[in-house]
Amino acid sequence: MSTYIYSKWHNPPAGFPFEFYSEMDARRYETRKVEIFPNGKMGVASDKLSAGGTQLGLVPVPELEEIRAQPEFFVKEISADEFELKWKEATSRT
Repeated sequence: MSTYIYSKWHNPPAGFPFEFYSEMDARRYETRKVEIFPNGKMGVASDKLSAGGTQLGLVPVPELEEIRAQPEFFVKEISADEFELKWKEATSRT
């Protein structure tokens, strides 16, 4: 079963994305990801696709509580539908 999260990095370094949408498998490994950069550029990654400099993580995504403990990040679980809308938007632009 997949899990979906949205996260925001409040003050990323220049050239880095600030919003992330991730689809994760049961072991919390990313299976698809969308990154949004401050200039509006979007990157996507899956096991079959990588565009805009985006790649899937190599280690499992931490639990939400661990991410929330870092004040520079906001994170929340989202629905599969929310993820799919953003995935379709991003893949249509890449």
